[in-house]
Amino acid sequence: FFGTDHSLRDGELQNQMNAEHLHSLISICQERNIDEIITLQLEGGHQDHDITSLMAEEICRRLSLKFVAYPAYRALHKKFPIYPKR
Repeated sequence: FFGTDHSLRDGELQNQMNAEHLHSLISICQERNIDEIITLQLEGGHQDHDITSLMAEEICRRLSLKFVAYPAYRALHKKFPIYPKR
């Protein structure tokens, strides 16, 4: 419920996400002691999905978490690899 809690509007993440949001998400990950983030892969064409993927990858980089990304809307009738990163 991060988007709702921070009044982030659908379709506007590229204009609304900022360093404060990133630090807040990092704190949430640390508090919950997670070891991986699973999200949508960067596919281009849907800005909210792409920003979410980029933010997740950055959080994983900063916290040394496992990053797993799956295709979504561009995966129809195609086989795409899964992109796990550590």
